[in-house]
Amino acid sequence: MVATIIRDRWVAVADIDLKNLTDRDVAVWSEPDPEHRRVAVRELWSTDGVHVLQPPQEMRRAASGLRFGRLVLKARGHHELEVRVTRAYEEFIARAPSCSVPAGMPSGSTTWPNFAGRWCLATVATWPVSG
Repeated sequence: MVATIIRDRWVAVADIDLKNLTDRDVAVWSEPDPEHRRVAVRELWSTDGVHVLQPPQEMRRAASGLRFGRLVLKARGHHELEVRVTRAYEEFIARAPSCSVPAGMPSGSTTWPNFAGRWCLATVATWPVSG
């Protein structure tokens, strides 16, 4: 059984197939067809789902220079998630023959839907990626 926090309280989520969830998550980011990508986003995230991204070091340094404590980038809801996934596809996937592959999970426990993972991008020439 997997548990998560919804509206400041713990809720048990039973029978989650984490492999299926991971496969769908990887697939949505590399989906070339905009309509299939839109449908996949709506099937993967709830209507108020959130994608949180730790910004690149340059952005964190700039925010720190402006005296912002913690910089976090968020996309909330289907529309923002579709925009985020599409932008990531256009920037990282569509430009080169490559694919996203799981590079391993960070240490510690990870629960869905507060899913966290570490990913790398490998070109076809460097596939497969080790460890």
